[in-house]
Amino acid sequence: MSEQKSKIEKMMFGRTNWFFMSLVFLAGFGAAGLIAVTLAFAVVDISETSALRGLSLQGKPVTLSLVADKEEYAAGDPVIVRIMLDSGRKEAAGVDVVLRYDPLLLAIQRTGKGDGADAYLKTDDSIFDIFPYVKVNEESGDVFFTALAKPLKEMREKGPVAALLFTARAPGTAKMTFVFEEGSIIDSNVAYFGKDLLKKAHGTHVIIK
Repeated sequence: MSEQKSKIEKMMFGRTNWFFMSLVFLAGFGAAGLIAVTLAFAVVDISETSALRGLSLQGKPVTLSLVADKEEYAAGDPVIVRIMLDSGRKEAAGVDVVLRYDPLLLAIQRTGKGDGADAYLKTDDSIFDIFPYVKVNEESGDVFFTALAKPLKEMREKGPVAALLFTARAPGTAKMTFVFEEGSIIDSNVAYFGKDLLKKAHGTHVIIK
């Protein structure tokens, strides 16, 4: 576990939370981004009751899940994996996704040109609006990306964050997992007012024949 955390820390430039880094990035695009940064650090001029409203709601735990379009594939088949969020009816402003797949059995496919979200993510039906950061290491099988709601448009929904497209490479059981440890700031998270709400992260696997 310590070796894995060290690797993630190195790839994410130390203990930087990509969600907060993305908010700072958005600040360069005007007042809307500045509002997002201010909200993230909970220093806006609103009451404490309103600020904690999303955190105090009772309900199911906030969960991220990986869902493949089916369980079994043949070598050469396309494999679509969706990242799903269940916010447990709590408000969320953004998500950091850090996941790992088996690069010996799965090859990630580009969905567009360039290095932005369109290069690897399918976001047509996403419940989020902005995807400012994507990083993929095809050799190690690591994927990092951030998804944000528009400023002042926190969501309280259950639905897809994004989808990844792979090609099945070789026979075997290909596992896909989130990098997640409750309380950590360098892994997968669901953020609201500077708090990580994520409680559970469910991976998946596919069988390639």
